[in-house]
Amino acid sequence: MNKKRLIIEVAVMLGMSGMSAQAAVLNAGDVLAVGVGSWFAVDLDYSMTITASETAAIAPGADGGVRIGNTQTIGAIDAPWTWFSAPGNHYTSVAPTGGTTSGIDFSGWSIYWDGAPVPNYFDYGAWTPTNCATLGCTGVSFVADTAAFTWSGVYGDTYSLWYSWSFLSGAGAFEPTLYLLHLEGTVQAIPEASTYAMMLAGLGLVGFAARRRRLVRADRRRLTRVGFRSSTTGKEST
Repeated sequence: MNKKRLIIEVAVMLGMSGMSAQAAVLNAGDVLAVGVGSWFAVDLDYSMTITASETAAIAPGADGGVRIGNTQTIGAIDAPWTWFSAPGNHYTSVAPTGGTTSGIDFSGWSIYWDGAPVPNYFDYGAWTPTNCATLGCTGVSFVADTAAFTWSGVYGDTYSLWYSWSFLSGAGAFEPTLYLLHLEGTVQAIPEASTYAMMLAGLGLVGFAARRRRLVRADRRRLTRVGFRSSTTGKEST
């Protein structure tokens, strides 16, 4: 029983090792689950500060959050939220990729609001709120088209993501829209093909060991029967 348990543990370790080998870099299919505490904001008075009245909470959508290496349609990332009495969602037109070192490519991060995509007539890049001490983004380096991303590298652990974007959302607008996004939750792993192969190989070891034990037991029973017959035959011949 102890040997069987040991073999199973080794098989599981073989399969799981592939899931943590590249943990610092997010793999295609991994999901940044949108958890409680996720929100976006728009600086309505152009003060470069974000207040509570300028924020809206975000809840997970059909996919549970941001899926790395995949574009996502409306309703997949987040559930519908309301901004100025009109519904909206986020979606991606370019698949996000990256990790803890270089950040995550957010060049395709897009907003759908009031029945239409929010237009971008001119992109001014990233901006930094002056009240990061209050918001929790102290020390975050805001870079154009890139989301700052922190995570322990262990699947199932929590992450923190910050992204800012300033752009002209109207053809006649004189001031840019100052948008800020904060996501937090857990990183959920989607095993790659190589990980599945390692897990199957580990399970194969378990199956091989079980089959070998059955064959050994069958051989012992057969030898026992042969030995019994030989003993009986010897008694009858004397």
